Amino acid sequence: MNVAEAKARIDGIDFYINKKNITICASRNENGEISIVRSNIINQKEKFKISDRLLALFFTIMYLIVKPFIENFGDYRIKVLSFFAFIWLAIITRYLIRAVNPKNEQIFKYHAAEHKVLNYWDIHEKVTLDCNEVRQMNSISFRCGSTIIAVVLVLITICMLGILFIPWIVLKIIWCVVSVFVTFLLWATGKCDFLQKMVIREPGIEEIEVAVQGMFEYIKVKNEE
Repeated sequence: MNVAEAKARIDGIDFYINKKNITICASRNENGEISIVRSNIINQKEKFKISDRLLALFFTIMYLIVKPFIENFGDYRIKVLSFFAFIWLAIITRYLIRAVNPKNEQIFKYHAAEHKVLNYWDIHEKVTLDCNEVRQMNSISFRCGSTIIAVVLVLITICMLGILFIPWIVLKIIWCVVSVFVTFLLWATGKCDFLQKMVIREPGIEEIEVAVQGMFEYIKVKNEE
């Protein structure tokens, strides 16, 4: 599977087959039954909600307010670091707001169920209908978009520190190469999962069942000629 071929919703999980322009929508209906619907619409874009817009506007205004004070330092490096600090603060704040919102609880459970079924596939390279087996898998996924965001932020931050404060170009290049290695090491050891952990909750058997059925249909359709 690719990085962004599944996405949790409040009532289930969407599995995307981009090459065939097909979405497998797995959900549990009002009667408690699992519904699997095949759609010819691919929609992976996350809506930029009003709350996100207000948050972005808030941090933009805050940055414009403190910018004159930062410029008094005269050192351009302080300006660059303060800009990146605001980016970090804005992203972490957005995740914290989502994490404390009780309305997202069910989405987070389906998110974790999605990760479990993807991790099962990564390890065994096959699908299973045994929900208890899938339930034993880790809820953390290296392919999660939240972790990818964290990896990019960590890499840019580490590289930027060297570029700003190391005087010689050769050492700057060496620093950037080492930064890539360090970032991938942090990624591989789970140190970049801090954002992901905010948006997952341990799923129950009901969420696991939806994820398993959806994954089974996803692989079936993907392997069709």
